[in-house]
Amino acid sequence: MLLDTAGLLGYFHCDEPFHAEAVGSNRFMDVETIFSGSDCFTSISRWHPRGWLHWATHPRKTFRALRHAPVSVRFIESAAPGTITRWTYDRDRLGDTLAITFGSFQQLQSLVGRWRVLSDAIQTIGREDSGFTFHDVPIDLGDGVGPSAPTNVLAFARSTGSKAPLIPNPYLLRPRPWILGPRRWERKNDTLYFRGSTTGAPTYDDNKRVALCKLAKTLPRTDCRLSRLKQIDGDFAERLAKDDLVGWRHPLDILNRHRFLAEADGNTSSWDRYLLIGLFGGVPIRFETEWEECWHHLLVDGENCIVADRRSLPAILDRLRSRASQAQAIAENASQLVRNHLSRQALRQRLRNALKPC
Repeated sequence: MLLDTAGLLGYFHCDEPFHAEAVGSNRFMDVETIFSGSDCFTSISRWHPRGWLHWATHPRKTFRALRHAPVSVRFIESAAPGTITRWTYDRDRLGDTLAITFGSFQQLQSLVGRWRVLSDAIQTIGREDSGFTFHDVPIDLGDGVGPSAPTNVLAFARSTGSKAPLIPNPYLLRPRPWILGPRRWERKNDTLYFRGSTTGAPTYDDNKRVALCKLAKTLPRTDCRLSRLKQIDGDFAERLAKDDLVGWRHPLDILNRHRFLAEADGNTSSWDRYLLIGLFGGVPIRFETEWEECWHHLLVDGENCIVADRRSLPAILDRLRSRASQAQAIAENASQLVRNHLSRQALRQRLRNALKPC
């Protein structure tokens, strides 16, 4: 088997490849079975599958790559369909290395940012807990899963009706040493702010982020626009321009200037938006959100977030502005939730608990 896709090191042919069909949908698997054909796993460099040009133009990522967890991979299409991958961590057998089964090299390449962050978090857990071990656990690295998703596959987010077990999404697990803390409440602008991509419903009138930005234009002291045009057709783009909903993309610390910070679902949950809002000390306004993550049971409307829709948002903003102390208390509660439950240590504990029984 030859790979000229520049990125895998030391890949060699497997005379007796592992057949995932023998496992079926079983989440648990005997470790001897997994490694009976262990030569099918191949270690890859911390730098791959990206090329030298990527690293030369992203110095911060280059530095972080030096600390990436060691990973061995193999490609079995039937074992890892779509965005599903299969993970094993066993220090007795593999030392500090994770073994990941991908369906294809393209799958590995397209999801590299997600599995790299997840690998690093798992390695940290393993170094802190010498007994931490799991075998052949399926993890869906896609945006989220629906009601038809298997109940034995771990996922980052799920829609209503899904029973899939959840783990922290990789955007929450990334380090953010550059965020120094929130600006004092008195120094924040009394504005509702949002920036985001056009992901979500493919039709203009059904897209929740479009709805948020259109409604915001009718309200005082708002700055809500779409800054990345993705997954849309020409008609969608034309209507955005006509309604003047396209705005500049800002650096993240712009969130520190505003009191009211909105989040709205795209293709799935808004990933780390709530975390950023909490770190910057704003009031999280969750606009027509439906997707669920592993920590969402901690959210309480009126206590550490505000739940709003197209009908209620105008009145909610008026109330929050007229009751500044209440709004400030919600912002402080959100910050406390982030510090206590969305710290990287707390999130790694959630990930550990999800993987430990496997």
